Amino acid sequence: MRNMATILLQSQDNFVLLSVPSQNPLHRLLLSVVIHTAVVMFSKMSTSLLQPFVKMLTNPAALVDLYVPTMPDDILSHIGTAIIGIGTYYECPNGHPYVVTECGRPTQKFTCPVCHEDIGGINHQPVPRNATIDVTQRGDRTQRGYALPAPEKRSSDPAPERQLSAIACCLIRILMHSALFWTSNSNTLASDAVKQLMKSSSSAPQVLLSHLEKDFETLTKAIKRNELESSVLVHALLQHIYYSRSPQDISSASQLQTSAQRSQWELEFQSFISPVLKNMEQNIKVAMKSILNDDKKEYGRLMHIVHEKSIADRKDSHNPKTHAWAYHPNLSIENVGAVFQAQNLQSSCPILSKFLQQEHVLRATQYIPDIFKLQQLLYQHFNHRLDRTVASSKSIGDFVKQVPEHRSSEVKVMLHSLNKAWSLCRNIFPSSVRIPEQLVSFTSNTPLEYLIPTASGAGMYTTLLLDFLVRTHNSFLDECKIVKKETSTEKWPLQQIPIAYVQQLHTLNYEAQLHSIITSHCQYSLITGQGQEVQYDFPGLEKSLVDHFIHGKPRILLEIPYVMYRRDIHGVEQFNKINENFPQIKLSPKIQQEILGELGSMPRLKETLDTLEIVMAFLGTAVGVKVDMKLSTYADNLRMQFSPKIQQHCHLSHVVSLWETLSIALAIQHVMRKQEPFDGINGQFWCQTLTVPQTDNLKHVLRQFKLDQLVVGLFQLISIYIRNATQQEHATSIVDGMQLFKDIYAPDKDPIPLCMEQFPKDITLGQAIETWKYIVHYQNRVEPHPLI
Repeated sequence: MRNMATILLQSQDNFVLLSVPSQNPLHRLLLSVVIHTAVVMFSKMSTSLLQPFVKMLTNPAALVDLYVPTMPDDILSHIGTAIIGIGTYYECPNGHPYVVTECGRPTQKFTCPVCHEDIGGINHQPVPRNATIDVTQRGDRTQRGYALPAPEKRSSDPAPERQLSAIACCLIRILMHSALFWTSNSNTLASDAVKQLMKSSSSAPQVLLSHLEKDFETLTKAIKRNELESSVLVHALLQHIYYSRSPQDISSASQLQTSAQRSQWELEFQSFISPVLKNMEQNIKVAMKSILNDDKKEYGRLMHIVHEKSIADRKDSHNPKTHAWAYHPNLSIENVGAVFQAQNLQSSCPILSKFLQQEHVLRATQYIPDIFKLQQLLYQHFNHRLDRTVASSKSIGDFVKQVPEHRSSEVKVMLHSLNKAWSLCRNIFPSSVRIPEQLVSFTSNTPLEYLIPTASGAGMYTTLLLDFLVRTHNSFLDECKIVKKETSTEKWPLQQIPIAYVQQLHTLNYEAQLHSIITSHCQYSLITGQGQEVQYDFPGLEKSLVDHFIHGKPRILLEIPYVMYRRDIHGVEQFNKINENFPQIKLSPKIQQEILGELGSMPRLKETLDTLEIVMAFLGTAVGVKVDMKLSTYADNLRMQFSPKIQQHCHLSHVVSLWETLSIALAIQHVMRKQEPFDGINGQFWCQTLTVPQTDNLKHVLRQFKLDQLVVGLFQLISIYIRNATQQEHATSIVDGMQLFKDIYAPDKDPIPLCMEQFPKDITLGQAIETWKYIVHYQNRVEPHPLI
């Protein structure tokens, strides 16, 4: 005690919590916790269970190579082969893993959410010091020492760690950070040792103070109490540690030399402090009463009334009624969860435990039917009928105005359900999902493209939400079935139904009745001046939840109705599907000229092209259609018509050639009229001008090419590849881009018969549109294209 008092007296100027002018109430609470922690740990230095805290007070450098309690594990090493096949895994320079889906080669740069190093890549090449990893051979890379992120990057939401409950995890971190905070204020040498342990370049006391503030914020959420009552719980825990005899046979676990020893220590410590958590409500109540009865402390009258220490004089009409001001925790699912977790009843009520852990997400699953109905409606309205540019320019409010009046109220209910589910789930998606900051909710001013369900782009967030909700629903039912199978002989059949048939009765729709079930399974007493007494019947509550809301619910088979924009037929994947299902044949130049001559004007040319693109969108998913069917016959089924020449000459095997003929002819006419030939492509990245030396060099080498083939080949590159490329690819040369295009666009058919060896290698994809326009003008002077 003498040494501690000396440290406090000698460190008044440097001890962060002592040197803060006008100290706020939270810092006063933190100071009391820090000093109490130091007193207890110094007094119990020989106790083996407390050795991790003792090391933090006396020799923090010794923890650098140990497995510090509550630090996260390497999750990737625990999920093993379960993740094989969902993409290619990479590591950032500091060893943090991430995954690249689709082709497995990165095309965009990001920053690591943990260490902020560059990750990802450009042009299918990872950035320097990023490498692929084999997750099955990677081994356990759990970090030793202190491994929590910076305070500002930590979530304040309570979360368990391994077998530690969220409350126990939070309490251990408060004790750890309190011990380290004390040490960092002791002397410069100790402060440097703490900085080395935490791998921080900032001031150790300031960083640890921020960690303590984050810990208290998390604890208040976990136990549903205010900061004063949270500090009371910590003091009750320290009192228990000081006066109770801890187990003496865990010296090996306290060494923390392996992750298994850490897990064992955490279980032992959680078991040791369980009496405090089980009696949490009573401990807080007794402590608050003692604080209010302390004559040496001055508390306002309202504080006494809130905690029912004084009863208002009924004769005095100016005195407020105590029942109007008294504080009583609500009988809510949050309060149930806090009490359940504090009493550590996870093993005796496993289904209730899983329900309470996931309740904030399970509540959102009741909106699955409405969200899917909304997506179905959008699919019926817009699939193959809407351009992406129109979707980005229109708002959700514009769409609602266009809905028939008899369905308007129904659509508003669907949008309300979507917003409710989104507000519950948007903050718990993985960090790899980058949600736009402006997408807090789906309002009437939100662009329509965020609402339309698509596999990528702005519309992927609603599909991601629906997928997440269905997975949560199915996963919870699967876990409940496993528990029931282990603990009961009762049969638990799980049926499966397609999402199109899902109604409210099939979901976990418990929110409206949850409060009545909670109140029917608790004993509640309230005596004026003595507060409330609440005791929950957790086994009965679990049985009611299972009987009313879980048993008999089916698994949901998810099939999301992805909308395809009209211009999406320009994607490589769509063309490859058409080539695969309907082997394509080139139209002869003579037939091409006849078709173009019949169509004549630009308006008719564009109208025919629009109709053809809608037909091609349906062909990409067509099943059981004969390859030799006439294009006009297939179009008749869609209530569409083509010109007589197209009806006469074109089959389904000619659609790509016909599309090229119409598209190139229309684009060339745009160029001749000094109009932009490619709509919907970002001019900032893809319309960069050619330099004078590049123009001179291009003019020289064009004599070595068949210009009509070059016009067609570059048009395909721009319309199919560049239109869907990432912005980072604009610096790739046209020569390399053409090779990448050949590799992914029907590589076995080599659809672009061009030899690009003589083409200038300094002209990039960002200059491709200007290059194509130059070649069209050059050809018009030298040998006019046959489609002009």
